[in-house]
Amino acid sequence: MNADRVSIAEYEILYKAALAEENVPRNRYANVLANEHSRVRLSGIAVAAAQATQGTAVDRSRGFGGTASIPSDYINANRINGVAPHAGYIATQAPLGETASHFWHMIVDEQVPIIVMLNRVPEWPPSAKSDRYWPGDEAGNTEQYDSTLSVTTLVHAMEDDYMRDVIVRRFRIVRRRPATAPEARLANGHAAGSSGATAPGRAAAVGGGDVAVDTHEVIHLQFCAWPDQGVPDSAESLLDLLERIDRELRLACGDGPFKPVVVHCSAGVGRTGTLMAVDLSLRRFLSSNPMVHNGHSDDGAVVGAANGGTTAVGQLPQVPPLNVDSMAVIVRDLKLQRSRMVQTPIQYRFVFEALAAGIKRLADLPHHGGAS
Repeated sequence: MNADRVSIAEYEILYKAALAEENVPRNRYANVLANEHSRVRLSGIAVAAAQATQGTAVDRSRGFGGTASIPSDYINANRINGVAPHAGYIATQAPLGETASHFWHMIVDEQVPIIVMLNRVPEWPPSAKSDRYWPGDEAGNTEQYDSTLSVTTLVHAMEDDYMRDVIVRRFRIVRRRPATAPEARLANGHAAGSSGATAPGRAAAVGGGDVAVDTHEVIHLQFCAWPDQGVPDSAESLLDLLERIDRELRLACGDGPFKPVVVHCSAGVGRTGTLMAVDLSLRRFLSSNPMVHNGHSDDGAVVGAANGGTTAVGQLPQVPPLNVDSMAVIVRDLKLQRSRMVQTPIQYRFVFEALAAGIKRLADLPHHGGAS
């Protein structure tokens, strides 16, 4: 939806929570807000944690100024539909210093396996377009983000051996929260053990069963070759990134249900929307060309990238073949879920270029008689 072409009343409905007085400081840009109907809502755990942190040393050290600690479920993030069984994406802004805790709570709430960061810190030329919202890059560095949540760096690779423009990190998030009744019973029955250590993605009650500890690990892929409001130097680099996302997604989720991938740039609309438009377009192409899909279901590469983690043949719904009009519909649908997605004409053109490159990559694979 074009936010510049609606009435004031419609605008206030479209961005109801984003425009609330207590939430305005949580938006990086005044004109990039979370659409109300598709916005991600922070859990009650996150809201209570923010309230408990208000006025503490952690609060002051992160420069909250009280705004981020006001109880609210608002975060500048929107859900973006995927194609079953892929769980889709969450599109969000680069976290502000005072909203980093909200971001990490969202990662745990949604059990996000991968964060895709499409900007540098800082951007060039230097600006306030992004903050470093994770602990130091040295393995073992830990940072406390509120009274209940901490993040530890497990892995940091300055230059990935798979893609030279990608920095790979892995983080462990530990969050303490009130235990549920079943967790408390389990703890009191000594089935959960007496220590607070839990396997990644699992929760255990500690402290006599009153407190539970969530432990979650997430991969962080930072793509450093995409300028603000521009496009990568080549479509191939974006296709490689989509392939890497798919590979990590399948490793993280295994045979279980897929979870959403979080993607952000600075505002979370231009570069973020362009990546999603390319991904959706490639999956649309594959679902309308079952011979291509079936012939490459075991190759992983482009097929996996296009399907965003889908590996089973025949699970994608049949949709009309791609053309210029259907590509426009894909972008329009993105804008309906998060306004201003795919921000510039050059980004819109790049969606077509990347789709063409992806189709050519499929055609060149040996299974279809292409180059070996």
